[in-house]
Amino acid sequence: MALAAVTSIGLAGCGKENPPVSQSEQDKMVKFAECIRKHGVDFPDPGPNAPEKTYDPNDVRMQAAHAACRSLAPNPHQEGKPSAAEEDRALKLAECLRKRGINAKDPAPGSIHISIEESPGDDPQKTVAAYAACNKEVPAVSGG
Repeated sequence: MALAAVTSIGLAGCGKENPPVSQSEQDKMVKFAECIRKHGVDFPDPGPNAPEKTYDPNDVRMQAAHAACRSLAPNPHQEGKPSAAEEDRALKLAECLRKRGINAKDPAPGSIHISIEESPGDDPQKTVAAYAACNKEVPAVSGG
């Protein structure tokens, strides 16, 4: 849901039907795509000919990559405020990730976006495994 919307921004930002983006925003989208690929997800560079891709919001590899690359993400297009249940799940998910040794930050109030601070030498597979375990421990909100 929200993850799929955010991860498709890099692709949608340069289409003919979208307003032009600044060079700074374009550079940010390229760095975001590079970071996502570094974390093991097939993610194309943005551009007018970029393939339209949708990612499963429950894909733990994408969740881990997106959280690790959040600081590089272009400005997301908000699709409404998350419900209280979604916000609560995001907080519990961040806590669960921390229990598994991942430096996950709580989402800001009114957000469900978790960010991860990686250190040099961190293993992206550890983050993927933590997301897999935490998604089972903290199930998705029905209808959210």
